[in-house]
Amino acid sequence: MAGLGYTPYALRVTAALIGIATVPVVYWLAHSLYTENTEATQRSLREHREPSVSSVTISAPSVYSALWLATIAAAGLAVSYWHVSVSRLGFRAILLPLLSSLVIGFFWRAWTGRQRRDFIWAGIWLGASLYTYTAARVLPFVLIAFVAIEFVIHYVKFSGHREHRVGTEDAERTESGKKESRH
Repeated sequence: MAGLGYTPYALRVTAALIGIATVPVVYWLAHSLYTENTEATQRSLREHREPSVSSVTISAPSVYSALWLATIAAAGLAVSYWHVSVSRLGFRAILLPLLSSLVIGFFWRAWTGRQRRDFIWAGIWLGASLYTYTAARVLPFVLIAFVAIEFVIHYVKFSGHREHRVGTEDAERTESGKKESRH
């Protein structure tokens, strides 16, 4: 904006460029959520070798379906009335979809891939998003809610596995004790 001066034209051009930049970021976000979610699910199934789960095979989604999903998300944003209107008017709120997509995308990559640099990038974009629009103040709570729900799901899942495994070990000990007492 500094190169064009402080004019309404410069404000609108900047907002339009930010709106245009949001489209490929949404494409990347949708593609990442779809493909990395499936990879994480398959990795989770391989790590937890239970009889009910190990017999289930999940086929990886085709690259074709991931590309279509990302294309539909980006195209939907590109023709969205609200996105186009806010991009044309020059409101600072146009930064929120761009930065929140970057926050969610890098947070998801960090969560599924456990890469420290992705957590750092998610934090940088989260901090930058707080300077864009008042509604961005909710974004940290969305991430906290996600982590809390994941914690509860894992706690319930793993406590159920432990109880099942302990019960199975007790039953095996009882059976082996009965066999030894018979001999």
